[in-house]
Amino acid sequence: MAKKVQNKKKATLAAYEEANGLIKIKSRFKNKFTGSLNFAIKDITLKPEIFQGRPVPFASETVDKILREGYDKSQDPIILYKKGNENIVISGHSRFEAAKRLYDKKDKSIGKTIPVKFFQGEFENAIDYALIESNRSSKTEGIESDIKAYLRASTRGYGREFLKSIFKTDSYINVLKLLSFLNPDGRFIEVLSKGDNTDAKSYPYLLRNASWVGLLRQLYKELTNEHESEIFRFFYTSDKSGLKVQKKSFFERIKKKVESPYFDPKKPLRLGAEKEFDLIKERDPGYLKYKQIKAAISEFATVRLKREETLARAIIANEKTIETKIRKELTDISEAIINKSIDLAKLGANLRKEDTRLQTAGLF
Repeated sequence: MAKKVQNKKKATLAAYEEANGLIKIKSRFKNKFTGSLNFAIKDITLKPEIFQGRPVPFASETVDKILREGYDKSQDPIILYKKGNENIVISGHSRFEAAKRLYDKKDKSIGKTIPVKFFQGEFENAIDYALIESNRSSKTEGIESDIKAYLRASTRGYGREFLKSIFKTDSYINVLKLLSFLNPDGRFIEVLSKGDNTDAKSYPYLLRNASWVGLLRQLYKELTNEHESEIFRFFYTSDKSGLKVQKKSFFERIKKKVESPYFDPKKPLRLGAEKEFDLIKERDPGYLKYKQIKAAISEFATVRLKREETLARAIIANEKTIETKIRKELTDISEAIINKSIDLAKLGANLRKEDTRLQTAGLF
């Protein structure tokens, strides 16, 4: 009996650890590899679009170094994955590129084979290993690779502790999460990817600003890649006055624009035109009505919350008459909120469509 209880406790602990990503650190890729063996270079293939975390198929510096100094077969073997008749490189792309070039030149130093190990397991797990764990400590992987690894790990259900084992600190994990909302082909990621080659004087506070914009894109799905590019220019072109803005005021500016009835996701934010825009809005009857409807919806929501609390007390006290009355009130309030929301949406659409004065001013 005691043994059964002990086994049950172990199973419960294992389930908890699995759910929280604790055992994945130890067992996810443990014993997943064959022993080292010499394998024919001509029988090895590449699929960097699947197994390479970098935006390029291999690191040119590594390849050039091996071509100069020769291929060292005493290093860790290249990792392959067998899929059908293909033997695909999943780790060691740069070393294999160098080996293949030496082999094609019939260089005697390389021969016909190189040491390899095979990853044993499911195809998706092989991708996990290649994108998340393989070479993660290497500085050549870069921010793009780290973002790709973070996204892969997150979508595959890896726990926080596993992520921390890969990316080392909670703060860096949080940064990667924010950067993952950015346009992968946008200027923020492009400049960040240059790493030490970036002129820090040209792009001060780059990581901070990129994280801000990532958070904004997480909060406001209406922001587009074009808006992201516009914000980058706001920070880093002309007089760079955008660099002086504080986080709170910057976020308020974006919030104000996105939640405005005049906001059109297909048009620029025009971050430098707020003052002129506000002067026109304050005198616009449509905008004043829009503000009134929003305030009414907010007030209805507050009343609904209070009535829901009263309903809960009535149910607990078994006061059926009061319960019936409040349920009807809540139904009426919900209908009012829906109707006001419809009015708000219609008015916002009309303001964007019909206010030619603002269009002429180029403010949206």
